[in-house]
Amino acid sequence: MNEPSARPVPGPRRITLVALVTVLSAVATFVSWGLLAEASAAHPEREPLFLTLAALDPILGIAAIVLFTRVLRREDDDDARERRAVRAAVGAIALAAISGAALVPAVGSLISIAGRRRWPWIGLTSTVMLVAAAVNLWLTQPALAVVDVLLMMGLIAFLVLIGLYRGSRRDLVRSLRQEADAARAGQEALAARARQAERTRIAREMHDSLSHHLALISLHAGALEYREDLDATRARQSAAVIRGTAEAAANELRAVLTVLRDDPADTTPAPSLDRLETLADDVRATGTPVALSLAVTPEPPAAVTAHVARVVQEALTNAVRHAPGQGVDVVVAGTPGDGVRVTVTNPVGGGSLGGGTGLGLVGLGERLSLIGGTFTAGERSGRFVVEAWVPWET
Repeated sequence: MNEPSARPVPGPRRITLVALVTVLSAVATFVSWGLLAEASAAHPEREPLFLTLAALDPILGIAAIVLFTRVLRREDDDDARERRAVRAAVGAIALAAISGAALVPAVGSLISIAGRRRWPWIGLTSTVMLVAAAVNLWLTQPALAVVDVLLMMGLIAFLVLIGLYRGSRRDLVRSLRQEADAARAGQEALAARARQAERTRIAREMHDSLSHHLALISLHAGALEYREDLDATRARQSAAVIRGTAEAAANELRAVLTVLRDDPADTTPAPSLDRLETLADDVRATGTPVALSLAVTPEPPAAVTAHVARVVQEALTNAVRHAPGQGVDVVVAGTPGDGVRVTVTNPVGGGSLGGGTGLGLVGLGERLSLIGGTFTAGERSGRFVVEAWVPWET
C-alpha cells in the first residue's frame, strides 16, 4: 500500500499572498454590494436577483479563495498536480461571473496559470475570464457595449503579460541557479580530479625516488648480513653507503611530505645529465657494474632531463633488484630533432632481492604517455631491455 505523499508546507510568501487576496476580496465584496444596490434601485423588477447575488457574494468569494490556494501549489515536474491547478483556476474564475468577491482570486489565478507559460492553459483560462467578466458586467449592466468587451480583453491580455513576465523571470532565476549549481559541481569535480592527480603524482614520485634508495640499502644490508669475508674497511664502506642512501631517502621523503603539508614553491635545482652519472655511481657502489654512454647534444631542457633521469633510475633499480651483480648497459642519446632515446639492458637471471611490485615500470609507461613519449620493457634474447623515447619539447 502506497504511503500518501506529504503536502508541502506553504511558504511565507504564499501565506502573505493569500492573506492579501483575502483582504482585497473583502473590499471587493463591499464594492460589489454597492454596485448591486445601485442596480437594484435602477431596476426594481430585478431586486430578488440582486439580493440573491448579494447573499451569495461572500460565500462564493471564500470558495474562490480556497480554489486560488490550490492554484498556487506549483509542481512543474508533476503534470497531474498542474492539471488540477488549471481546473482549480477555471473554477475560481468561473465563480467571478456571479461574485464580485471572487474577482480578486480569479485575477490571481489567471496570472498564476499564465506564469506556467503553457499556451493551451492560458487560452482556456483567458476565455473563461472573458466570459465571466462579461456575465458579471451584464448582471448589473444588461446593455454591453463593444468598448466594454474590448476593455475587458485588453485587461485580460495585460494580466496574461504580467503572468508571462513573472513566469519567465522565475524560469530565468531557476536556470541561473541550476547553472550555478552545475558550475559548483563541475568546480568540485575538477578539484577532486586535481587532488587525485596530485596524489597519483606524489605516489609515483615517492616510488621512483625511494625505491631506488631502498633497493641499494637492501643490497648493502644483505652483504653485511651474509658475507663473512668482509674486512673492517669494506664493512665501514658498506655501512657508509647505507647511511648516505638512507639520508638521501629521508630527505626526499621529507620533501614529499612538505609538499603534502604546505605546498611550497619547488626550489629543487633543475636536473642535469650529471644526475645520470650519480645514479650510475650509486649502483656501482653496490657491486653491480654499470656502463653508461651519454651522447646528448646540447643539454636538453630540464623537463626532458627529469624524465630521462626517472627512466634510468627505475631501470637501474629494477636491474639491481632482479639481477644483482650483473652488468648493466645504459645508453642515452639524443638531439633536438630526434628527442632523447634511453636504452637500459641487463642479463636475465642470477639472484633476486625480491620486494618489487612492478608498479615502477608501469608508472614509467604512464609518465611518458602523458608527454607523448614511448616506453617498452621486456625480455629479449636473454636480456631484459628497457627502451624509452622522450620528445625534446615536453
